[in-house]
Amino acid sequence: MIDLSIPSFITLVIAYVYWGYWFFLTTVYLFKRTKNTVYDDDDPPHFVSIVIPASNEENVVTNVVQDCLRQTHKNLEVIVVAHNCSDKTVERALEVGDKRLKVLIFRTKEWGKGISLNYGLKHCKGDVVFTFDADAKFDSDFVEKMLRWIDRGYDAVQAKIIGKNQDYNLLTYLAHMESLLFSSIFCGAKSKLNMNAIIGGTGAAFKIKALELVGYFRNVLSEDLDIYLRLTRANYRIAYAEDCIVNDEKPSTLKAFFRQRGRWLAGHITVMMKQSLKEDLRMLRKDPLNFIYLFTPVVLACYWLHIILSIVVLLLNTMSINAFFIYGPVSIWILSIIIMALLYIMVLRRQKPFYSKKMLKLFPLFLFYNLYGYISFWKAFTISKSWEHTKTEHGFS
Repeated sequence: MIDLSIPSFITLVIAYVYWGYWFFLTTVYLFKRTKNTVYDDDDPPHFVSIVIPASNEENVVTNVVQDCLRQTHKNLEVIVVAHNCSDKTVERALEVGDKRLKVLIFRTKEWGKGISLNYGLKHCKGDVVFTFDADAKFDSDFVEKMLRWIDRGYDAVQAKIIGKNQDYNLLTYLAHMESLLFSSIFCGAKSKLNMNAIIGGTGAAFKIKALELVGYFRNVLSEDLDIYLRLTRANYRIAYAEDCIVNDEKPSTLKAFFRQRGRWLAGHITVMMKQSLKEDLRMLRKDPLNFIYLFTPVVLACYWLHIILSIVVLLLNTMSINAFFIYGPVSIWILSIIIMALLYIMVLRRQKPFYSKKMLKLFPLFLFYNLYGYISFWKAFTISKSWEHTKTEHGFS
């Protein structure tokens, strides 16, 4: 007899722990009360630098620059870093024609959003820096409202990210639903627990001094996750501004979608591997919620291991070879899916004015959509380490 009880038991335990992790965060977001945000009338007196890394973004760069320059907070500069561009990104950005705008032509053999951000930071004059992707869209009071979180003593602030092209097709709408859920549950729950929000890659604000003291950005595929972890380890505070909305463009094709999600997971794995054992143990002791999230790729690997082992057992049984394997009870799996589905619907219904009945109608399909992680896990191992071949093409709004 072949005994596979130990690996099957371990993978089951990890799966249950991960489910419990998201169940805990979701219930915290839904049922823990927090005080409503009250903004002062005065515009905070900061000089703001806005850095926009752009690589072949001629389709969208004009719009994001215009959104930056029409802010109610006028004391700012906008820096577009045109990184190895071969299109008309520079010309499109300069069309706006404002003295507060700088367009930096940045050509290197190495590609990466991290080095683009750092190049822009070298030219910043502000004490607070905002970072946006070139596809971002936001309201005219966005900077002013985000700065008030900085003035409350936070060192960084992450806005709520939702889709701006959700009605482009079915895929972009499902990704929009996912973005609403993730921002609310992960960042919202952690905020209610007085924990740091995660940096989402766009619509973030930082004190320049905080970035300087942690060594600025690193050139990894998930530079946002990396800077979040380093700021957190350095005891800096990161707020989640749920009422500050930044819209980003969701991938509109399956090819672009899986390339993006594979890049995210590949970057997640890279950041996870950069952690030392000492740092992992310290995080597990002080911040188990961050520890579990950091090791999400390991959880996906355990899911796949459980599936593969169960298939092996079935094949062995057909060959009259006995194999001992621990399956999770089907009733428990079904019950866990139903519970989380109900909680997710409750979260979505709170996302006014973004919630619509269309979300409820599409929710069964959304549950199927969420299985993309199984494919992204393998896609991550085929992703190039370069921003050049993995960034998402924009202009499908």
